[in-house]
Amino acid sequence: IICPGDSDPIKTPLRKVNNALMLDYKNSCTAGTVRGYTDTFTLTAVGNSRLQLHQKDGALVNNKCLMALVKSLAEHPFVCKVEKDPPIVVSNDKARWIMQGSAPNKKLPFFDAGITGSGQTAQISDTGLDVNSCYFYDSSGAVVKDKSGTVDRSKRKVVQYYAVINNKDGHGHGTHCAGIILGKRCTGNGCLATGNGCLADGVVTEADGSAPDAKIAVYDIDDKYTFLYPDNADPMFKHGMSAGATVHSASWGNDVNAYQDHDRDFDKFQYNNPSFLVVFAAGNRGGYSYYDGYYDDYYYDGSADDGCSDDGSGDGGSDSSDHVIVFNIKNTSSSVAKNNLNVCATMNDGEGLGQYYIAHFSSMGPSSDGRIKPDICAPGTMINSAKKSTSRTCASQTMSGTSMSCPGVAGSTLLLRQYFMDG
Repeated sequence: IICPGDSDPIKTPLRKVNNALMLDYKNSCTAGTVRGYTDTFTLTAVGNSRLQLHQKDGALVNNKCLMALVKSLAEHPFVCKVEKDPPIVVSNDKARWIMQGSAPNKKLPFFDAGITGSGQTAQISDTGLDVNSCYFYDSSGAVVKDKSGTVDRSKRKVVQYYAVINNKDGHGHGTHCAGIILGKRCTGNGCLATGNGCLADGVVTEADGSAPDAKIAVYDIDDKYTFLYPDNADPMFKHGMSAGATVHSASWGNDVNAYQDHDRDFDKFQYNNPSFLVVFAAGNRGGYSYYDGYYDDYYYDGSADDGCSDDGSGDGGSDSSDHVIVFNIKNTSSSVAKNNLNVCATMNDGEGLGQYYIAHFSSMGPSSDGRIKPDICAPGTMINSAKKSTSRTCASQTMSGTSMSCPGVAGSTLLLRQYFMDG
């Protein structure tokens, strides 16, 4: 991280750091390897305040080499901080009434009052969005999907599609999350194709989103593999604002519980743009299970065994389902920026103990510096929403995770905003 106030253009520290790294690599890393520095690493500038050292695919170096390079980075007087930059990865009908404060199978008070997200726009950064899904389909055609940032407010749902790497949802995660925010099955004027699982006009679907009459700006940060490549707040959030978005939904993270440079970046943007809210998934590192082949143990906080046994024998014997379940793991919430609305996951109605209990997988706080995170919880288990497809479809699917809680909250904030805007 380059120190604030450094007056040199970013290419100057980039050149100095790169030259030093090449020398230190030669002195500390060449033993036992056939690759040179340029075959092993790339150093790039990220905006005007960061340099990123990336280890190339297939390149292997030992810990001694890595620590030598970290030391080399930290020795420059214009470098304020060196931090690990892990890969970014992708961490409803019942959820709607829960978030609207109603009771099971009762009416939805916001919807009944005409608060459905009309006139509101959200932005999402994710794996992309399937514009062929009937929850987003527009019979007039899709908005331009490229890096131009084109905005077309006349579109039914997707008013902007900024494609960082590609312009399709190769994973399905983004389509599902966007559907939770504001998916709405299209009707009339030839909107629905025949067959393909589409419902008849006038039929209300359980997979519609929290704010079904809102619109969305897509910031596609997916590659063709498994990682996401989000940008800095500027330009990412700026593009959303140009499309009229006031809420950003981000169901991704790097599992780091500490306050990082991108958290500071997001905080600064929201401080300077107080009408723009960033909603982040807390992550799914709060619990896990694994097979130990011996006996079933339940660990709370990853430490104390309560002596329970699933096989019913209580004798510590082995059976086919023997596994260890670890949950309530503290300090696991990621994306802990001060101004972000950090979202954890609860169970859903009819799932486990119900909607008033935290899902076992949901990451927990506090942040590593002691702040209360997450900020709010919402249903995140068995959430039904839009499913991507290679053709026109109205298919939906259920998924679980804080990735599902986050867009549910993002959609609910659009309802609140409409309530106050409309008076």
